[in-house]
Amino acid sequence: MKNQLRASVDDCLFFAGEATSPDAFTTARGPYQSGISAEDQVLASLS
Repeated sequence: MKNQLRASVDDCLFFAGEATSPDAFTTARGPYQSGISAEDQVLASLS
């Protein structure tokens, strides 16, 4: 389920946050790491 939540839509819409974290969803680390991951996806889609 979490893989579906964090999947981008048409490399145009990206998701991050506690609900998208595969293993740290009850901590502050989870949303932070998912934000970094979404940022990486955005940058990769621009190049």
